[in-house]
Amino acid sequence: MALDHDRYRIEWDPATLRLVSEKSVYARIIRLHSGELLCCYQRGGQSRVKRSLDNGSTWDGEVLVTDYRHGIAANPELRQLRDGRVLLCYNERPHSEGHPFSIMTVLSDDGGRTWGEAKRLFTAGLTKDDGCWEPVALQYPDGEVQVFFANEKPYTETNEQEISMISSKKPSKVWTVSRRDNARDGMSVPCLLNDGKTVAMAIEDSRWNDERGRMKPVVLFSSTRQRWKEGRIDAVSKRREYALKNELPPMTYLGAPYLVQMPTGITVLSSQLENAEGVQQMVVYLGNEQARDFTSGSKPFSMAGAAASMWNSLFVKESNTVTAVSGTRIDGQSGIWIIDGKITGQ
Repeated sequence: MALDHDRYRIEWDPATLRLVSEKSVYARIIRLHSGELLCCYQRGGQSRVKRSLDNGSTWDGEVLVTDYRHGIAANPELRQLRDGRVLLCYNERPHSEGHPFSIMTVLSDDGGRTWGEAKRLFTAGLTKDDGCWEPVALQYPDGEVQVFFANEKPYTETNEQEISMISSKKPSKVWTVSRRDNARDGMSVPCLLNDGKTVAMAIEDSRWNDERGRMKPVVLFSSTRQRWKEGRIDAVSKRREYALKNELPPMTYLGAPYLVQMPTGITVLSSQLENAEGVQQMVVYLGNEQARDFTSGSKPFSMAGAAASMWNSLFVKESNTVTAVSGTRIDGQSGIWIIDGKITGQ
């Protein structure tokens, strides 16, 4: 029986509002096999982690994972592998020409307390116009790991960008997952759905409903059998769908999506919506068990007086509780803030 997700809402609890790390951006949280929470983020041009031993109430023990002497170690993203190792993917972004943009990986054998030597997975161009961005990893039940990222390297003569993928089964090959001609697919977040058969991926699409439009969230689809190897998802592919139940005007910006699924089947999508004053704020939507028809948008940090809340993510904390994670400023403190929301109406 399909979920009637239209009747669901998220009740954000101000009592759970916490500052994880000051002067930091681009945070993601995972629950380790031990039950501890691990949060990665970018601060001072470096990728760092902190842990929580009390389910997110307090955070301490900051660890420097990696830096980049020619620029910044940006966009960190975590995944604990089935063998217990913790994988952190990040993006080397040089400050000046002469050094390439790269997708990097680094592993921890002890739950993120210490980290090994970083390894280069992919090398793009020497300028930001031919760079690579925002890596994220997904592991399948059989152990295969895929790393997805936004990639400008193939388009040296244009401003185009695609979503690329590298698999642990064939690391020498770069797969093109999606590309819309004359556009910029970016910020991919894959999610293995609860049915065990479907892989959904939220991305931002720069020209969904108008050639002059702005970023909108769309969802790409594959299967655990095909694993994104069916061929490029272009503009007219049936495997590319608009994420929201109701379309926004072409010039409304709604970018930087993040996608998770709750144990109950409800899917949750966050994105940053630009208001009339040009301020981008985190909005969280609820979708059905197939990662479609997202609706009931709510702003988790607006009640705390936050202005901009950007480069957000989501963490499935409990069966009906999702944590919103954002880089924002509250009570005069800028950094990574979190707040819990309970999904009601079930």
